[in-house]
Amino acid sequence: MIRVALASYGMSGEIFHAPLIEAHPEFELYKVLERNRNESAKKYPHVQVVKKFEDILEDELVDVVVVNTPNIYHYEMGKQALEAGKHVVMEKPFTNTSEEADKLINLANEK
Repeated sequence: MIRVALASYGMSGEIFHAPLIEAHPEFELYKVLERNRNESAKKYPHVQVVKKFEDILEDELVDVVVVNTPNIYHYEMGKQALEAGKHVVMEKPFTNTSEEADKLINLANEK
């Protein structure tokens, strides 16, 4: 089983990511970051709702982190997830600059 954590549960998490993850028999929607709400738990009661990104990064059971946050957070959150040894799925735009993209690609290749 591949355990997946969503970095947010906004429109893309609710409409796109969570349903597709749940539909695949080899994936488990495991954790969802919701700083101020618990909406994901209403539809997915088995999901652990966390309030800090670190709660995802520090969990050894998380295999994949989906960075589906506003664009300004993509680079830093993607970098942190890679440094924590996680696989990363990044929404577009991947980063805000080509320099950031190159850095993340290099880091991913290292890890």
